Amino acid sequence: MARNLIIITQPISVVAGGWLRSYKVLPYLVKELRPYFDNISLYIPFNGIKYAITQLVISSYDYYDYEDIRRKILNNIRTVTLETGIRIPTDEIEDKVQYAYDTVIHELKTNDYIRKIMEFGPLFIRNITKPERFFANKFLKNIDHAVNDIYIYTMHEDLYSLFLMDYISDDLTKRGNKVLAAQLLQLPVPLYLSSFNARISIYLSNTAIVNYARTTYEHLLRRKVLRLILGVSPAVFYGEGFIDMVRRYSTRIMVLKPANAVDREALTYRRIRNKDLIATFYARLTPNKGIYELLMAWKIVEEHVPNAKLRIMGAFPSNDIKYKFLNLIKELKLRNVEYLGFIDDRNKLYELVSESKVLIYPSHEDAFPLVVLEALTLGVTVVAYGILAIKTIYGGLPNLFIVPEGDHEALARKTIEVLRMADDEYERIHENEIVRRFLELHTYWENVAKAEATALREYLVSVHE
Repeated sequence: MARNLIIITQPISVVAGGWLRSYKVLPYLVKELRPYFDNISLYIPFNGIKYAITQLVISSYDYYDYEDIRRKILNNIRTVTLETGIRIPTDEIEDKVQYAYDTVIHELKTNDYIRKIMEFGPLFIRNITKPERFFANKFLKNIDHAVNDIYIYTMHEDLYSLFLMDYISDDLTKRGNKVLAAQLLQLPVPLYLSSFNARISIYLSNTAIVNYARTTYEHLLRRKVLRLILGVSPAVFYGEGFIDMVRRYSTRIMVLKPANAVDREALTYRRIRNKDLIATFYARLTPNKGIYELLMAWKIVEEHVPNAKLRIMGAFPSNDIKYKFLNLIKELKLRNVEYLGFIDDRNKLYELVSESKVLIYPSHEDAFPLVVLEALTLGVTVVAYGILAIKTIYGGLPNLFIVPEGDHEALARKTIEVLRMADDEYERIHENEIVRRFLELHTYWENVAKAEATALREYLVSVHE
C-alpha cells in the first residue's frame, strides 16, 4: 500500500535553535526515511519564515535590505531542497517570503498600543492561523489524495505548527485518507498545558491561547491522529497535565538520544589555553533567556575583574525588548559590554565564541540548548542556571558549572572564578574522558537523524501490527 509523508519543518539556518537543528537534520532524516515512503513533501510554515525575517530585520540596527533578506531565506530553502531532493515550487516560497516581509515591516511600523492589542489571545490566534490556512490550502491542492496512507511529521512545537498538523490532517481525513501524525518537541511547550502554569512563554501569554493549544492537542489525540510525540530531552515533557493527557489516549512518548549536535568542523576552532578575559552570551535575546539577569551579574563581575569583557550576540524578538536591554546597559553603567548583533556566519560565530573563557547562560526555559553544546565543543567553560534541561543533558560534565536558578549573584561569583582560572586547571576540566565521550556523541548530525528516523520507523511498524 502506498504511503506518503508530509514533513512540516522550518529549515532556516539564519535563525538559531530549533530552526538550525531542522536545517542540519532534515537532509539526513529524509535519506533515512525515503525507503519507507513513496513520496515525501515539505511544508515550510509562513509564520516560520516571518519569524526568521523579523530576527534579521530587528538585529540589523534599523538598516535592512529586502533583497539581502530574501536571498538569505531563499538560499537556505534551496540548499535544503537540493540536499533532500524534494522540490518545493519556487513561486510558493517567493509568495511566502514577500508576504512575510511585508507583514513584518507593517507590524514594526504599527503603533505600540495597536500592536499589543493585536497580540491579545484571540487576535493573535487569528493572525497566525489565517495566513497558514491560505498557504496550506494551496499546498493541499498538490497532494495526491488517491494515496490512502498519509503521515504527517512536524519537527516543531510552536502554535502554528500545531495548527498545521491539525488543519492538514483534518482536511486529508475528510477526503478519505487515513492520516497519522508524529511531533517533535524542541521546547518545553507543555508548560502551558499544565494547570495554567504561571511560567508561560512570551507567545503563550493568556488564557485564550492556552485554551486553543489544549483544545487542538485534544482534537488530534481524540481522533487518534497524533500517535507519537518525540522530545529532545525530558524537559519538554515538564508538567503532569500534559503527560496525563497524552497517555490517556495511548500516544507514545519518547526522548531522542542523541537529540542535538554541533558541526564537527567546530572542533577545528577548539581552543583551551591562553584565553583573554572574555565572557560570552549568545541566544535568542528574550527575558526567559535571562538577559536582564545577565547584565546584573555582569555588573558584579566588572567590579571584581575590571578588565573582563562581555560579548553578546543574538537577535531580539521585538524592538521593545531590544531598547529595554540596551537602556539597562546604560543604567547599570556597564563599561565592557559589546553587542555584536546576530551572527549568521557560523564560522565567524565559532571563532568569536572560541576566544571566550566562559559562556554565561542564565536561561529559565530550555529543552536542549544548542549554544551550550557549541560552547563546550569550542573549549569554552559554561556557567548556567540549574534548570531541568541543563541538569539532565549536561549534568556531571566538569567544564559546566550549575548555580541556583534566579541567583544572579551566584552566577557572577562562578563566572569570576572561571575567568581567574589558571590554564592548567582550565585544561584539566576540558581535556578528559568524560568530555571526550560526550563530544563524540554530539558532533555528528547523522547520529541525530538516525535516532529520529529509528523512532519514526518503529512507530510505523507499531501502527501496522
